[in-house]
Amino acid sequence: MNQFPNDFNHETSQDQEFQNDNNLEISTPTPAPKVDKVAESFAIISIVAGILAFSLPVPILDILLGIGGLVLAILARNKGIKGLATAGLILSIIGIVVAVLFTYNYFTGDSSWWMPFN
Repeated sequence: MNQFPNDFNHETSQDQEFQNDNNLEISTPTPAPKVDKVAESFAIISIVAGILAFSLPVPILDILLGIGGLVLAILARNKGIKGLATAGLILSIIGIVVAVLFTYNYFTGDSSWWMPFN
């Protein structure tokens, strides 16, 4: 008798007895959930755009990067990528706010709101 059969899905009488004695069922493992690579890419790009939005010295470009990062983060969140997309969303919002404040300062010359001790 062949001790190691080629068919790995067949159950022996010992397996049946063990299942019956312990009220157990043998189940197949569930596959890992599929990750949407496009949505994950959107989330990563939104993080990069959010970081660049408050680190580049060009306020108008910063606003555009922040808006782009915001849109990509929202698209990624809608496709199920929560953690990375939330980080991109927060960084993009911070980038937009900082860029708008610096743009306001650039065009008005009023820096009293961010340098109160001068």
